[in-house]
Amino acid sequence: MQGPGIFTDRVLATGPFGCLGKALAIQELKILIAELFLAYDLEFAPGFDSRLFEAGVRNLRTTIFDYPLTVTVTPRD
Repeated sequence: MQGPGIFTDRVLATGPFGCLGKALAIQELKILIAELFLAYDLEFAPGFDSRLFEAGVRNLRTTIFDYPLTVTVTPRD
């Protein structure tokens, strides 16, 4: 067996097999991200090196990084 399948990276693709709820799903993700940014403060973790992170980015589309993006998350009052 050769992995999960050839269409796993095209979940919300266009065309005859595209997702009918793509626009709604993207809007819901935008709302969720906005709610998270309003509820929490995010900072780079102590010791995080932005130069190592930027040098380790291999592919932005599939988010493959050699160096982790570590953050500290604290709830807002």
